[in-house]
Amino acid sequence: MSDIFEQGINFQPLVDLGLKPEETKQVLAAVMPMVQLKLQLVVKEALGEEKMLELKKRADEQKKDLSGSLELIDAEYKEKTGEFLMERMRLLINEHLEQVAKIILQAREQEAKLDQLGTKSQIESLLKEDKVEEAAKLIEKGLGEV
Repeated sequence: MSDIFEQGINFQPLVDLGLKPEETKQVLAAVMPMVQLKLQLVVKEALGEEKMLELKKRADEQKKDLSGSLELIDAEYKEKTGEFLMERMRLLINEHLEQVAKIILQAREQEAKLDQLGTKSQIESLLKEDKVEEAAKLIEKGLGEV
C-alpha cells in the first residue's frame, strides 16, 4: 500500500480479518462514494449553503479546475473549522473502513451460527434456486434461535 493517497488510511481492521491488499483497495473504492457524500454534507454544514454557492461562483469566474475549486473550499473550511479538508476525508475513510470491518465480522459470526444449526447448506440451496424469500425466512429463524 505505497500509494500516496493511501498514506494515513487505516486498513488494519480489514487486514486483521484476513483481507488481501487488493481486497482492501476494493473495499476502499466501494466506500468512497459514501465518504464523498458525507464530506459534502460536513463541508456544507460547516460553511453553509450561501458560502458554498459563493465559492462555486468564484471558482467559475476564476476558471478553476477541480483541484483549484478544492483549494478554495479547503481554505474556507480550514478557516472555519481549523481542520484541513483532506484530513477530514481521511478520518471519514478510516471510520467507514472500520464499519465495514465490523459488518464483515458480524456476517462471519452469523454465518458460523447458521452453520452450527445446520441451516447454512439449506440456505445456499434455496438461494441457488432463486428462492430468496424462503432463504431469508430461514436466516431470520436461524439467527433468532441463537
